[in-house]
Amino acid sequence: MVPFNRHLATFVNSCVFVTLLPACTPKQTTGIDAETRLVLVFTQVPVRGMREIASRAPHPPDFPVGTRIVRWDSQNPSRVEVLSEGFAVAADPCVSFSGDSLLFAGKRSPRDPWNIWVMPLSSRTPTQVTQGLGHCRSPIFLPLSAITGPEFIDKVRWISFTSTVDSIPDVTGTGFAPTLYCRSLNRVESNASIQTPGIVTWRSTFNLTRTFTPTILADGRIAFACFLQQGDSANASAFMTVNWEGTDPNPFLGPATDGTLMSMGTESPDRSFVFVEGSVEAPLASGRLVRVWMRRPMFTRERLSTSPGHYAFPTALPDGRLIVSYAGQLPDFGIFQFDAQHGAPGKTLYDARGWADVQAAPVVQRPEPLGRITMIVDDKPSGDLHCLNVYDSQLEELCQLPRGTIRAVRVIEGTPVPAGEGGASALVPRVRSRIVGEGVVEEDGSFNLVVPGSTPLRFQLLDSSGMARATMHNWMWLHRRDQRGCIGCHENPELAPENRSTQALLRVRADTLLKPPAKRESFSFRGDIYPVLRHSCLPCHSGSRGSEFSINGNDTTSYQKLFATHQPTGRRFVEKGAARSSVLIWAVRGKVSDTTSGTVRSMPPQMALPRSEIDLLTAWVDLGAPF
Repeated sequence: MVPFNRHLATFVNSCVFVTLLPACTPKQTTGIDAETRLVLVFTQVPVRGMREIASRAPHPPDFPVGTRIVRWDSQNPSRVEVLSEGFAVAADPCVSFSGDSLLFAGKRSPRDPWNIWVMPLSSRTPTQVTQGLGHCRSPIFLPLSAITGPEFIDKVRWISFTSTVDSIPDVTGTGFAPTLYCRSLNRVESNASIQTPGIVTWRSTFNLTRTFTPTILADGRIAFACFLQQGDSANASAFMTVNWEGTDPNPFLGPATDGTLMSMGTESPDRSFVFVEGSVEAPLASGRLVRVWMRRPMFTRERLSTSPGHYAFPTALPDGRLIVSYAGQLPDFGIFQFDAQHGAPGKTLYDARGWADVQAAPVVQRPEPLGRITMIVDDKPSGDLHCLNVYDSQLEELCQLPRGTIRAVRVIEGTPVPAGEGGASALVPRVRSRIVGEGVVEEDGSFNLVVPGSTPLRFQLLDSSGMARATMHNWMWLHRRDQRGCIGCHENPELAPENRSTQALLRVRADTLLKPPAKRESFSFRGDIYPVLRHSCLPCHSGSRGSEFSINGNDTTSYQKLFATHQPTGRRFVEKGAARSSVLIWAVRGKVSDTTSGTVRSMPPQMALPRSEIDLLTAWVDLGAPF
């Protein structure tokens, strides 16, 4: 979190001159009748610069110098007005619900960081909203929301945007991962939640992957696209939702695991959600238009676009029309009114030569989404998490287990690894896992935890041997004073909670897992595991005597050999994240596996490892066997 009074809005007194540009001659325009007048603001990107960003991170695109925001009126369809005079680069326009103000991201000079600006459309005078928050992009207006208790009558205008101020290395390897922030546009007075009056800035999301293309839903939630963590990489995309200040993060749509990128969502008045399924290699991650209806379980996936070409940045108008950017030949995008009946671009609104016309936003009044009350209290750094029954699951490995098998839940914190740590070695993961603590899972499958707030967390379910039976791979979080409950672990999202009191809630106190960061455990092969193996295993597993499993005096080589296949079983000696599938873990326990009767000679044969070292090896493997 950023201190509330640290980054106050910077006011800019210079005026922006509006210029009519007949020189941007449209290749083709189709006028709209006066009674259906349409006014748009959108981004124009020099086509020559579009080719340069095709191979970069897809969202948000780092638009080239010369990118600008313009206004277009259907009553004068051959001309546009430049709204971003005085900016080297300007993009990401968002119009207020009243239709009289504009949010956008811009740079005064090419070397400036991206910042958020607000501009009344009447005066065209921009005011800087962010400063010192890294690169800030993709701003959206949020509804008026109450923050002052107990009456909650003081409503505050908020905005949301993505920021790289936290310098989180993106697990995709494409720079820093933007996260969502929210910020008040007007001063907030001190109260139970806000200790220091002034402009309030909150970090809203705490995932460790790239967040992009946020949009506001009619019920007041923010829907945003992101990558999902799978081990040390993020190779799947999905939509999530979160309340404006960061509470109640939930899966919304996806994930897409076939390599497509889900992004650029918009909610239509007919209660459908339209988005783009594209490719990271395509300019702007453009692709096909897809729709789902806003009713659970959201299995109503329907492809809208059937014509060839690339679509980007769909925008639903209050009357139900859909405005899209479309390119028949990349990267020359134009603005079109989508023809849903034929699955084709439809009417050409504006398509200028030499420019890619994208990110259209209508200048029109529209219903304001529902406001939401914050539950955040700044002086309580923790959140409460309760689970009804871990065995309620769609995962076969959980739902088929006898009750009482799961004995504990391990809470794991994710910390980003600074860029360059460990050199250029591919052995160094981009996220380091640290154990926050373990809580009790009762016989009925329930647990009740107090965990660190505003922290990326994931969970493992452990059996009596201390081995993981199920691992949550993606990161979630609880905000300060957030209270969350779940029905099970990876349960059917259509389940209703069972009406009963759980054993975990009947206990006097929850399991409080609030170790300070310095005392949270993390393990590495080089620092923790290799000394154990060298001391206990080297005499029999070195050189030619090592057979399939061998180590030597080089920790890197020894680490790599751990992932060889044990020929008699066909399993690896170490399976990252799965101690129960790792031959090494069962060997030091004197067993073949948990499903095979009988015992084998415990390794090392001279003297069994002490239980503390067995537990160390087990936890290290279940945490992903980091080098």
